Amino acid sequence: MPLYQTKQSEKQVSELDTPIILDVLLEDREQEQLSENRLHFVDVTDTTGVRKKRYHDNENLFHSVSNVPGGVDLYGEIERYWETMVSSNTSTGRTIEELAHVQHRTTVKDLHLDGIRSYIYNDLDIQKRIEFVRSLHRRQAPKRQHAKVCIAASIAHDAEAFKLSVMPWIQYHIEMGVDAFYIMYDGKDRKAVEMITSLDPIVKMSSLRPEFASKEDYEEFQKFNATTKVSDEGNYELMKKQKYGAQWAIKAAQQDGKDWIIQIDPDELFLTTRYSSIPEVFHNIPNSVPAMRFMNFEAQVEAGDVKYPFYEVNLFRAPKFFSTPEAIHYRSTFKQGLNPGFIYLYANGKAAARLSASGLRQYGPHYFNGPPHQSYISEDNAQGEWTNVISQESIILHYTYCDPNEVTKKAKLSCPQLFGRKDVDYDTVKKECFILDIDAHAFMAANAGEEEAISFFYQNFVYSEGAPVRCAAKRRGYTWCALHDIERLKVLLERVGLFRRFTLPQHILIQHEFALM
Repeated sequence: MPLYQTKQSEKQVSELDTPIILDVLLEDREQEQLSENRLHFVDVTDTTGVRKKRYHDNENLFHSVSNVPGGVDLYGEIERYWETMVSSNTSTGRTIEELAHVQHRTTVKDLHLDGIRSYIYNDLDIQKRIEFVRSLHRRQAPKRQHAKVCIAASIAHDAEAFKLSVMPWIQYHIEMGVDAFYIMYDGKDRKAVEMITSLDPIVKMSSLRPEFASKEDYEEFQKFNATTKVSDEGNYELMKKQKYGAQWAIKAAQQDGKDWIIQIDPDELFLTTRYSSIPEVFHNIPNSVPAMRFMNFEAQVEAGDVKYPFYEVNLFRAPKFFSTPEAIHYRSTFKQGLNPGFIYLYANGKAAARLSASGLRQYGPHYFNGPPHQSYISEDNAQGEWTNVISQESIILHYTYCDPNEVTKKAKLSCPQLFGRKDVDYDTVKKECFILDIDAHAFMAANAGEEEAISFFYQNFVYSEGAPVRCAAKRRGYTWCALHDIERLKVLLERVGLFRRFTLPQHILIQHEFALM
């Protein structure tokens, strides 16, 4: 259980359908404070739930463990690492573009993970994999006695991507005890639709496209689309589709008698660090809690040629919720490339809700909501208000930007009207297609060509020798430094809790591949 929780206003969260910007802004503010050596307050919540302000400066921010026999002064060692890096880099006046040419393009083979690929049978007949999924679902039935948990997701994968990415995602969650999946399909590939429907009733599908949806479902979506207004800027249109998909999944899951619904994407895995299955997690939630939030750990890629993220990535960046105030300082220090925050994309987790909750509705891609109810009344909730309680032990693993090809794929999918045009500028791209700066920068790189996309991927997402970080403020920008002795740095950041390694998904999915041999 974490000792501290960074404060996030419930009022701010409840009023924002996409509060993903909040964490990024907070990290930028921290960077300004710490780079200017200011005194600052850290607003935290202790284990009793009481909010307190702790006062720090650069002299008392770090706690030494050198008095522990055999221990290492971690913060002191990180400080020495930083000082050495800055002194050896800033005098060269390097730009981020210059550092791109010196960054080591580490591969999966360099990390000795290439052997895993020999276990992955992508040429396996899809029908055999579907039969394996059905058999696996039957074998995991005892786990589902605790609670019937389902997952809602929206996808647009073609058949090949469905086999390589979505099938392992389904397999992992079935192994962990998930009962069913409700997928809203917004793609165009009929073969992918055939794969999805062949998994019925484990996987149930609806579609936003008339060629795949039933007449009733398509008319329902058209009605929803006409009456639901979102911003014309950014990718809020995608979030509207996700909202419709989640509402459809809630209704279908309620009719099927499920107990809990989780809203996650196919690049996210649910991981529990306390229980042996996902149903156990929800079985142990008090009846007075209608919804739970699970904070996301974001994949930290160590090689630039990852092809199978669930099998080849096991290092993750920790969210603020699982960081102490002492370690939060280094979130701003060691954020890579152009990323405005230590977490690249969203940092507010994903949610699950009790399907029996009165008036349940999806409230953006990260939350569920509903009216107050007397069944929610507890010692901490005298008015019976709807609450999204944050889990202390179960989390979401988010495998974002793990594959260099993902830069170009996401650019084409998220902004097809501008991709390929040479006359587009960053501001236009950001306004029309994206919410986050890093996604807009990725689009510009992909639009410039394959080599630019690969260079951008290494600069911003691959923690390899020579990776660029901002190391000192200048009047008109930043001085860039190249990370050195990267393996030692990763160990240090793991020790202070900013990086974590989780290998359970790898083990489960490799075991599945052995079973399919």
